[in-house]
Amino acid sequence: MKQLLDELAADCDKIFFSFDIDSVSANFMPGVSAPSVVGGLTDLEAFELMHAAGSQPKVALVDCS
Repeated sequence: MKQLLDELAADCDKIFFSFDIDSVSANFMPGVSAPSVVGGLTDLEAFELMHAAGSQPKVALVDCS
């Protein structure tokens, strides 16, 4: 994810990062509107995505819903 954000940053002035919590496995994110039962992200993978977004200076907005 960091490499992708860095590549985008080379071509963009600002980056909008949107993360849908429905993509996280229901084991780690129960109670969402459309839980991911099979093949969802782990809690650590979701954290790594958000951390990468927050670490890239050109990310101007992060939406997590």
